[in-house]
Amino acid sequence: MQYQFDPFTLDTDTPSLRTEAGPASLAEKELALLVLLVEAMPEIVSHDDLLASLWPGRVVTQQSVARLVADTRKALKQAGLTGPAIETCHGRGYRLAAPLARKITSHQVASPASGSRRIWPLFTAMVCGLVLSGASWWFWPDPKPLRYSEDPATQVRILWVDDHPENNQEEAEYLRSLGYGVHQVRESADAFTLMAIYRFDLLISDMGRNDNPVAGLELLDDLRSDGNTIPVLFYTLVVNPPFLQEVVTRGGQGAADTQEALYLQLQGLIQPSGSTKD
Repeated sequence: MQYQFDPFTLDTDTPSLRTEAGPASLAEKELALLVLLVEAMPEIVSHDDLLASLWPGRVVTQQSVARLVADTRKALKQAGLTGPAIETCHGRGYRLAAPLARKITSHQVASPASGSRRIWPLFTAMVCGLVLSGASWWFWPDPKPLRYSEDPATQVRILWVDDHPENNQEEAEYLRSLGYGVHQVRESADAFTLMAIYRFDLLISDMGRNDNPVAGLELLDDLRSDGNTIPVLFYTLVVNPPFLQEVVTRGGQGAADTQEALYLQLQGLIQPSGSTKD
């Protein structure tokens, strides 16, 4: 089977991953992980299934899976992929990120056949594309918790990404009391899904998420590599000069570890008219 998603063609029979420039540079296990996730989409592949498939007969820890996932994300980004590739499903496993899965089309590799049978690869690709598109919308429900009812006068919409939104409820409610629309999601993939549908003026992110201690920075990298210039603030436990420098170097606007610092930086980014400063 061949799966196509810009700028890649993934052949699961070979297996191989190619771009227009030639083979993509993925290690054997990275390619095997990608094949497993693509073939399983939109389902989650559990930690146990990944361990059994990628390290058969060996005793390894779940940290090996997390390290492989991080390496695969990095390799795909270096090969030209924009946006998130793999979604972490805390306590359950991993799956292909929803925005990527929605772009994938597939078809069987054509084999020698009579002229009357040559239409089948095209037909298969069309049907599979429709099925995958429908399945992705069916199996990826709207992220929770979300608030869709807003005051019509709301001028500033904030997207807040944190796998523990309950920790930020006081801050979120305060911002809503100021007239801001605040929408909270738990995963980077959900953030990309919403940004593809709705307009947001500013994004707030935590730093570590689930088993990935740099999930927030990876989200920032994905946004900037995708050409998205939305202002990004980090709200996390510890902010120090090296971390601030890392945020700025990657294209972020700042970081805060207290409510007061967060509100002050938001005021500096949001114009009285409701627009945001660059």
